[in-house]
Amino acid sequence: MDDAQSLARALAARIGARSGAAYRVFDLPARAPGEVPRAGVGVEHGGAVRVVALVSALSIGRSVVHLAERDGVARLVAARAGGDRDTGALAARVSGPLVSGILERVPVSALDVGYALAVGLEQTLRVDGSWFCLTTYGEWSEGPSGSGTTVEVGGANAWPRFAWVAQEPTGVTVSVPGAALGANRPSWSFAAPAEVGSAFGELLIAVKHALEARAAWRARPFPLRVAGERVAEVLRDARLGPGELRYSHADHGDFPVSFPSMTLWRVDAIGEHVCVKLTESESGVAIRAGRSRFVAADRDALEAILAPLVDAVREAESRLSPDKLVPGQLYRVLLDLPGAPPGTVLCFERTEHVVCDGFDIYHFQVPAEARAIALYAIDPAVEQALPELERYLERA
Repeated sequence: MDDAQSLARALAARIGARSGAAYRVFDLPARAPGEVPRAGVGVEHGGAVRVVALVSALSIGRSVVHLAERDGVARLVAARAGGDRDTGALAARVSGPLVSGILERVPVSALDVGYALAVGLEQTLRVDGSWFCLTTYGEWSEGPSGSGTTVEVGGANAWPRFAWVAQEPTGVTVSVPGAALGANRPSWSFAAPAEVGSAFGELLIAVKHALEARAAWRARPFPLRVAGERVAEVLRDARLGPGELRYSHADHGDFPVSFPSMTLWRVDAIGEHVCVKLTESESGVAIRAGRSRFVAADRDALEAILAPLVDAVREAESRLSPDKLVPGQLYRVLLDLPGAPPGTVLCFERTEHVVCDGFDIYHFQVPAEARAIALYAIDPAVEQALPELERYLERA
């Protein structure tokens, strides 16, 4: 893989020769396999260190991200670097905006603040088994989408892109995670280096609080996964139906975006049948099984509700629901459905999921009349029937 620092040094020399200023290189090495080695090119300008380019040594080659203007608006842009012969062209590309005075028009860039934040956090905060690293976003986009830098926690306690530095027309906006689940992200807008310096301590403290809050959250004594795995164990022992019990765990971006959730479902020859849904909340783990609802604040509370929870799942399994419709099975209509009055005998064919709109269509044949009907889940009459389908259909 090409070396980011060697290209950064060559760019610094060539840009300096074009502009007459002394440029230097900042090394941002990879700390672990798979991490991207980077190096910055910077210069003292207006009493502050300005980072004018960020070189990345990707597995497919090197790239250079720098500050530029598109349609008169400042943003980060990128170019791929080939062999050494491309260095002159890259230097010309990076130095063009510098010669035209972009550092005066844009006193603070996302490269400046992102680099300062990554280095400042590395020097002042310690995350066991981890480190802080700088990444970029939006630099390859040709459209009006935003661009900027992000600071990540790498290593054992990885937190991808937890701090965002968005490039604005004349400055940057920095946002970091809140220090409580669901809390708003604190943000700062900077239009001058002095503003960054005066608020930098406050920004570092906000990051520290967010990291401490996430550590406390992860160390909570009764996380959802513990509850979900215990419920899954009990349901497997209860042998509630044919097929295999599976579960999925979703953390929705981890702390502090939203509470995690878990779904347990049974898989048989027909398909998937949801048995239990669990969602963590401030009051404990909320559990939904069929028509029953439970909340367990701790392990003892969970053990106390397991028996009624199994009963609730068993009751739900005994009722007809859309996921239990069997292809080729005959069903008699008990209450009005669109196109099928009471007494009509239907033969279920299949369920069609409309991906783009997110709803299902249930296809039936009416054998006695040689016609087909389709029940759309978005039809209000069908939508009303689906949660209590056993009142509308029975096996014929």
